[in-house]
Amino acid sequence: MGGSQGGTRSAVKIRITPGARADLKGIREFIGRDSSYYAEKTIREISAIIDELRQFPLSGRIVPEYVGTGIRERIYREYRIVYRLEAEFVVVITIFHSAKLPEQLSN
Repeated sequence: MGGSQGGTRSAVKIRITPGARADLKGIREFIGRDSSYYAEKTIREISAIIDELRQFPLSGRIVPEYVGTGIRERIYREYRIVYRLEAEFVVVITIFHSAKLPEQLSN
């Protein structure tokens, strides 16, 4: 119990970029073509991981393609939730399927 999981500090705020919001919408629409149940379940679970970052902002690994930039990611099934820390914020930059290569992560 007493250890810090992934860098505990006081809760930070979450900021989701417009691009990441569009990613979530695209994921919902893509999965929803086959199952609205699984589309909503996937979005809920990705959202829960994002919410966990409030308490554990350092829990994600450094993105291998961007070592030295401070960009981190959490993985949910085949999706990569990419974010960075900015002062008291976790900024979710993008969410994409792991079969795709990450684009330039500047937002």
